[in-house]
Amino acid sequence: MTVSFLAPLVQAMSNMLVSMNAKNAVDFCIVASLVYLVLVLFRRSGSYVMLQGVLFLFLLYACAAYFHLYLTSLLFGYFFTFFIVVFVIIFQRELRTFFEWLPMIGRMRGLRRSLSATDVLVGMVRSAVDTLAKNKTGALIVFPGFQPVDRFLEKGTPLNGDVSTTLLLSIFDTSSPGHDGAVVIRGNKISRFGVHLPLAERESEQLRGAGTRHRAALGLVERTDALVLVVSEERGTISLAQNGTIKTVADSSVCAAHLHSFLDQFSAETERGFLKKVLFSYVPEKILALLITTFLWFVFVVQGGVIHKELLVPVEFKFLGPNLAVESVRPTEVGVSLSGKALDFNLLNPEDVQVVVNATGFKTGSYTVTLTPKNVEVTGNFSVDTVTPDHVTFRVQ
Repeated sequence: MTVSFLAPLVQAMSNMLVSMNAKNAVDFCIVASLVYLVLVLFRRSGSYVMLQGVLFLFLLYACAAYFHLYLTSLLFGYFFTFFIVVFVIIFQRELRTFFEWLPMIGRMRGLRRSLSATDVLVGMVRSAVDTLAKNKTGALIVFPGFQPVDRFLEKGTPLNGDVSTTLLLSIFDTSSPGHDGAVVIRGNKISRFGVHLPLAERESEQLRGAGTRHRAALGLVERTDALVLVVSEERGTISLAQNGTIKTVADSSVCAAHLHSFLDQFSAETERGFLKKVLFSYVPEKILALLITTFLWFVFVVQGGVIHKELLVPVEFKFLGPNLAVESVRPTEVGVSLSGKALDFNLLNPEDVQVVVNATGFKTGSYTVTLTPKNVEVTGNFSVDTVTPDHVTFRVQ
């Protein structure tokens, strides 16, 4: 019983291995990488729950195909385009971010800074944050990641000045016209100040009792991979926002360590640990990406290719006159060669294939009728190649 149940699965795996060559392996790896990027994006944007619903529909379709659930598979086939439109509408923000990620991958090397420059930058920011928190002066500092943030930023004044503790304290001084906005730091430069950030769309426990600065910080990290540092003017606390979350840290030393870790992603000295990070980060997403790609490969490559099968089908007679019967049929069954997709063959019921002879107008006597693909009636998207033998003899009694 167990062996018979596993036989189709073993056969499917065998077919996949047979179809795999060097070119197909590259194809598989590219798709798996793209799927992995999508999964990581949804995890970082906090939309994993909705993505699970989409994956459930794919799993349902896979089960319907495997167990030959004809109606379910048919509905999925007809409404596939509709599901794509719904998917694009629901995840339009995530999809736009994904397409923004792709060109950034090749530019990551150009974003790195030296380790000593990172130490200096973090030291100046920490010194400014210490003073701002002690004086309960509000501040909002943005450190962009790999993803572009400019389309989410409003207003602001270009500066392009070197980062320094004095300059940061001057910008966030309450007498400064841009103190209510955010400062954007790229490299070791303050590119803009007085910038307005998008507010968070989702209400959460993280924002309970929080002010506008915290909502703005969370709003930006919901949409990008930036790191945002917040100093509260009400409580003098320091908070860090990243990957769709915001949390208060104990002191500026914790803030400096986190900031250093974030900036080290762009440092040349981190190249030695790059391979380790690639291999051991987001492990569940890597496994899920491999499973999804394997399923897609099975459905669209192994099962989706055109194959040929020959079936033994009985000859039937229709529209015979009243009080007449067909006898001595030779042969009673003929071979029908069909072309179609393997998935369609899995859903095909043998009773849905018929070889029909139109007996309209036949009288008593012996007949020989030539069989052509037009005599074959089949349900589904199949092409009839040949009928063997190509004739049938019988007697009408």
